[in-house]
Amino acid sequence: MMVTLVLCILFMLISSFASSLIWFTVWRFCANVANAGMIVIWNVFFIENLPTKDRFWIKSIIAWSPNMAFYAIIAYIAGDWRTLTRTSALLAIPALVLLTFLCESPRWLLQRGKLGYVKTAIMRIHRIDGRLCDVQLLDYILYKEGQRFLESRKKNKYSFIHLFYTRTFAGYTIAVSFSIFVTSVMLYSLVFNMEKLSGSLYWNNIIMGLLQYACNLVTGFVDFKFERIGRKSIHDVAQLVSSVALAVCTLVYLSGYQVALSNLVRASTLCVLGMCSLLYTTNVLCTNELFPTCIRNVSFSFVQTWSRIGVVVSPLIFFLGDLWTPSPYLFMCILTLTDLLLFRFNVTETKGKPLSDNMPENDQQISHDTKSGDRNVELLPLKNGNDDGTLKQDK
Repeated sequence: MMVTLVLCILFMLISSFASSLIWFTVWRFCANVANAGMIVIWNVFFIENLPTKDRFWIKSIIAWSPNMAFYAIIAYIAGDWRTLTRTSALLAIPALVLLTFLCESPRWLLQRGKLGYVKTAIMRIHRIDGRLCDVQLLDYILYKEGQRFLESRKKNKYSFIHLFYTRTFAGYTIAVSFSIFVTSVMLYSLVFNMEKLSGSLYWNNIIMGLLQYACNLVTGFVDFKFERIGRKSIHDVAQLVSSVALAVCTLVYLSGYQVALSNLVRASTLCVLGMCSLLYTTNVLCTNELFPTCIRNVSFSFVQTWSRIGVVVSPLIFFLGDLWTPSPYLFMCILTLTDLLLFRFNVTETKGKPLSDNMPENDQQISHDTKSGDRNVELLPLKNGNDDGTLKQDK
């Protein structure tokens, strides 16, 4: 994670001195590759180190949502993109310093067979929490777990194929990938089209960031206080609100009063952008909580790939307006409703459940299902039968 952050800072600084659009694109591409790696590692590290009940509200408070408002203010003060890029890179240095105080995830260390580092990390956690640690019991557990992980590691090499290892895993992968794809399409298509909204571009970004952060704070509190409200409930409500807001925009453009009702379109658009923050949070948590430790990084990488595909597709959405003016909003509304149904019927609730460390048994894999059908078929002709296989009638 430190390496990717250093590379991200370095490439950002280099891109600020680019003399042409081609070199700017090259260096920003390198920065985004490093940034993508850091996002994958950080989110998995975050999930593996926090208790189940505290994951959602902590991720809601410490999130990228307030950065949107903060970034808009910095952009207004900076005045040009070069100064803004250099300022952004310098603001990442404190994060690099803080990373030096963190230790590796015990789960990750255990799978690598680094039992000594695991013991050091767990004892440090106990020391920070002010709890006593039974060293002998810890040594025994680490030995047993280490042997089990090393044996499974010798037998299996995990890849993206294992995301479809069982029907359940395949459902998880498809539903969450589609959900984060839809979220990226909504967020970035509306952000790229924000200059067409009424009001200042800077103020719209500030309002969007504050609205997203307010939604995060409210849902973080609700998730912590109410056990029955979990990841799926928050996801479903966010997508339902988004679909209603997009339907409102569709009706406004269909009526032809988009100029007179520009404030309604603006409010609906900002509402959708506010919901996107909740959708990202729930998708990230579900991705890391649904899959076992051995494929957790792989699962999040796969899901993030679909998120980036959504970013690539998003600028093209509003070109649909050349065919029919309300079509961009109608298309996104259909996507949100599809995601709502797909997520509801394919993803199980993960709130309050411990992280899984092991893959399912072999008899649960999809290939086993196709081979396990009933093959005890009678191929011999019936004793009292005709040549065509029908029974003879008794005289």
